[in-house]
Amino acid sequence: MKKNFFVLICAVSLMIFNLGCDNGVASVLSHEETVEIEIIDFILEDVSVSVGTTIVWTNMDYKAHTVTSGISPKKDGTWDSPFIEQGDTFKIQFKEIGSFPYWCRVHPFMVGTIIVED
Repeated sequence: MKKNFFVLICAVSLMIFNLGCDNGVASVLSHEETVEIEIIDFILEDVSVSVGTTIVWTNMDYKAHTVTSGISPKKDGTWDSPFIEQGDTFKIQFKEIGSFPYWCRVHPFMVGTIIVED
């Protein structure tokens, strides 16, 4: 009983400690199937996900944005969203392991990376 309580306390402490750490990359546990990313204040996110995860981008800005694969300002042809107006969404499922940079064609300074792990 004491050992289980100690393990529980350690696990909770690690979770609380990790909440305060911001390394600029959002991590998602492997059992997650959908990740939602809000586009706000002209910022795209770096996100780590597992193979098979669907990412849904929602535009919360007043300006239209895109989610385009590649390194700004060049598209690599993997995916390219239409213009995402305020309140609209775009989603894509990541089926392969790898690092996928992306950017906004309207605002080429907006960049992010999706890291897909096994």
